[in-house]
Amino acid sequence: FFKVPPYEGKRSFKKNLLSMAIIILCFTGCYQIGIKTGRLVERFADLNLSYKTYGVPYCFAVTLVDNGISKPLSYSQKTMKGIEKQIDTVEETDAKKKPNVIILQLESFFDVNHMKNLTFSENPLPYFNYLKENYTSGYFKVPTYGAGTINTEFEVLSQMNRDFFGAGEYPYKSLVQNKNKTFETVNYILKKQGYSTHAIHNNRATFYDRDFIYSHLGFDTFTSYEFMNDREPTPNGWVKDKILTKEIVKALDSTKKKDFIFTVSVQGHGEYPTDVTEFIEDPKITISGMEDEERANKLTYYVNEINEMDQFLKELTDTLSEYPEDVILAIYGDHLPSIGFSDDELENGSTFETEYVLWSNFDMEKKDEDIQAYQLVSRIFDRMGLQSGVMSRYHQYYERQKSKKGYINNMKLLEYDMLYGNSYILGQTNPFQVTDLQMGTLPLTISDVIKNDDGTITITGDEYTDFTDIYINGKRIDTEFIDEHTVKCEYDIQYGDEVQVVQGSKKHLRLQDGDIYYY
Repeated sequence: FFKVPPYEGKRSFKKNLLSMAIIILCFTGCYQIGIKTGRLVERFADLNLSYKTYGVPYCFAVTLVDNGISKPLSYSQKTMKGIEKQIDTVEETDAKKKPNVIILQLESFFDVNHMKNLTFSENPLPYFNYLKENYTSGYFKVPTYGAGTINTEFEVLSQMNRDFFGAGEYPYKSLVQNKNKTFETVNYILKKQGYSTHAIHNNRATFYDRDFIYSHLGFDTFTSYEFMNDREPTPNGWVKDKILTKEIVKALDSTKKKDFIFTVSVQGHGEYPTDVTEFIEDPKITISGMEDEERANKLTYYVNEINEMDQFLKELTDTLSEYPEDVILAIYGDHLPSIGFSDDELENGSTFETEYVLWSNFDMEKKDEDIQAYQLVSRIFDRMGLQSGVMSRYHQYYERQKSKKGYINNMKLLEYDMLYGNSYILGQTNPFQVTDLQMGTLPLTISDVIKNDDGTITITGDEYTDFTDIYINGKRIDTEFIDEHTVKCEYDIQYGDEVQVVQGSKKHLRLQDGDIYYY
């Protein structure tokens, strides 16, 4: 930067306005040329990579003005009535079979065996390969590469196409800035079928504002890592996925209803080390065939992490195989890892494809097909004999048509109508209510408060972790975690004092309050 003296002459508003107009025209012209020549793109799948590739001014300008879904020229009540007639050919019916439904989104997970010219000392994903061979599976088209987990998550839960939104936009965050904003998701559809709805994530509750957003998506409970005991870290500091098995079973056992459980893993998350030996002294799996040493180190670290994720998948399905109720489990990777892959390095030729599996603990026909992320739920509903909701019936309608003409254009019209338009498709109403989200699968409880001779108190109850804080008369007290049923603190407690256990974050943000106990 250069420091220049302030301009002391007479400022001309007209000249400044003309200069601004010239800058805008130049930017617009360069933008149009860049798009036509392929040097620039209109959509950013990986925002961080796009800033590095196309520069800060361009990316900032595009993301600043390009938000939401632009109003389609053909949007009208008459047009939406025509789409509604198509959807209504798929008659709204209750599920013929009501299994528990679990969707497992695996962080940065894909089958590295699809990489060309690489060999591994052993197959990193033997169990995932077994699942693909024996259960419904296929390629899974995702809207992002290397990052942007919540955009894949958005497509799966809403059954909507993220591509219609702005460049680099996270619909979760832009849509739900309005505190009362809701829209159709799989949760609301399954609630009508009598299901309880749960979210589980072995990362912090506030990541991507999930602690706020999930109530706008229709979840009843959200269990983040602050509510989990026995967390084991990966070498780069994330929580290993094996903890999720007991949390999923806990959610299944928590209600007498059937349960929908959306589980988001984190073990495969980057950044991946350029010197793997700093993190793993003796890697179980090694690779050969990659000349770039830094990338080879990153990939070596990555394949050892997904190998553990593969073991977690086996533990989970083994556990669910013995569960006394029917379960459908959908497994998929949210996006490829950020290790600089290109399309020509992959057998399938796309960095925007992971894979999915539909597993069940009951007999279910194997029916392989490649699908988009926003089509997953409709395929699950097919297996349940369920025809309900706008987007799922829309996908089911086109699934049964030989011609897919109009599929994408009409999908944009539907999304615009429900999210930004007049909601003609829902009778100009919004039936979806924000839920009273409970953090943690089960509530925090106090069964007893014991005054000790050494000036401390011991509190017994349920659902405590090392993130549990004791509050007395509304003030947080430094808390010692003993076990899931016991916490302690130093305090000279008196008759009538209000005692409360609160589940907090690392910064002691109050995530969930327990009931007040009067001493």
